[in-house]
Amino acid sequence: MNPLDAPSDSRLNQAIADYATALSAIEAAAPSPSFEQIINVLVARDAVETIRLNSKATTGKSLADLIQLDLRLKAQAGTLAQTAQLADCRGSMQPPESAWWWFLEPSFPPEPWISRFDWFWNLLTVGCLVVAGTYAASTAQAFSTTGFDLLGTFSTIAQGTGLVLVGGALTDKGQKVVEKIWSSLKIPTRLHAEATLIIAGLLLLASYSIHCNLPRTGELYERQGQVAEAEDQWSVAKDKYERALKFIPPDETELQSRLQVSLGKIHERLGRLPEAQNHYENAALANDPEGTLRLGRVNLLQALQSALWTGKMEADQQPLLRDAENYLDLAQQNLTDKPQTREGSGKQQAPNFQIQRLLKEVYINQGILLWAKSHLDAPNPMAKAEWLDQAEDDFKQAADLEYDLPTVASGRSADCYYKIALYLNAKIKTRKHQDLKEDIQPIQDAAKNCTDSIARQSSHDLYDVFLMSRAMNAKLGLAPSDNPQQ
Repeated sequence: MNPLDAPSDSRLNQAIADYATALSAIEAAAPSPSFEQIINVLVARDAVETIRLNSKATTGKSLADLIQLDLRLKAQAGTLAQTAQLADCRGSMQPPESAWWWFLEPSFPPEPWISRFDWFWNLLTVGCLVVAGTYAASTAQAFSTTGFDLLGTFSTIAQGTGLVLVGGALTDKGQKVVEKIWSSLKIPTRLHAEATLIIAGLLLLASYSIHCNLPRTGELYERQGQVAEAEDQWSVAKDKYERALKFIPPDETELQSRLQVSLGKIHERLGRLPEAQNHYENAALANDPEGTLRLGRVNLLQALQSALWTGKMEADQQPLLRDAENYLDLAQQNLTDKPQTREGSGKQQAPNFQIQRLLKEVYINQGILLWAKSHLDAPNPMAKAEWLDQAEDDFKQAADLEYDLPTVASGRSADCYYKIALYLNAKIKTRKHQDLKEDIQPIQDAAKNCTDSIARQSSHDLYDVFLMSRAMNAKLGLAPSDNPQQ
């Protein structure tokens, strides 16, 4: 038999039954019962309480059922508080404080200990953002110095977006947005501060990684510059090298020097000798052998240019010649001190082609320097003989080194200089020995064919071709009758 149907206190039992029916409706409609259903259960509980207080005798069974129903009602506190604004309802109904069912509030679990440190996590988040912002600003500055390209734009936008999103979490409005994001990702509210800190830490790690890899970005631009240079795109190559230089820290002296030399070569190819000299000086300051060599060469070219290439060196050109000679001697000394071989496959010693190539360039420019000292077009041909003999020796050493080097697209310039030196010496000797005039023709033909071959190479050095051509046509101070037919 149903206890609510017992004859004892039927009014209370009926009220309890109504209460149970209303509560069952709430439970069935959870988690979104209607406002009317909520009011019904609260009013039903009011009715039970009114009858109970006025009842002279209440059975233990009725009280036990009531207590069980009250426990079920308290379990729905969260649903009631979420659907109905109980505070507004209390304002309308004015229930006594003893009517606890009108004051139901959802019960929350005790605050986890980790949430007590939210202030500390937020402080760490701010610290991460400040440091990440510093790295991001440094990266943006490196990219912006020569203008943003695709890589720089992407990197800057990515870091800036991350900083804005995470930094916004520290404002009231931004915090609400971030909380919605974390909630959509099913992250508990108590872990929101920690999640924000993790994102800030990842952003810091990303910014730091990008900052530390700026030299690698510089190397990427350097490779792009080398490709452009190989395709004779001088302006593009110059832009890439200049970009690369902005990403290389000062302590990366080898890479800094290499880029300075590359930029100097570009300016030299474009005929901008003073600009080339500035870059070569920067490389030479780092004791870079190629920078020192190229600095000597550019001083030599400027001296020759001032003297119309084959004329007599005046007093104002002599300092340039002295500087050129000093730099070339220093480069030769530095290169000679370096090992001429390197460890190859199978731990066998292989030629160090880079050192040999630079030594070849030293000997070529030392030979050109001796030509400049001899004043090829000036009078007194016999006074030139000693200079020309020494120049021939230098070109011979350059040609011997070149013979062991892999053939390059620009041809064998040292061999060509050597053949021209043989021809110039032969012209001087015919002045004393007229019977040698017929023997000079094959030497002249070999030198001319070599010069023409170098000029036809797409990647030839314009200054070398010009110097070879002027040397081939140099008068050497000889009378027209002493010159072999050109």
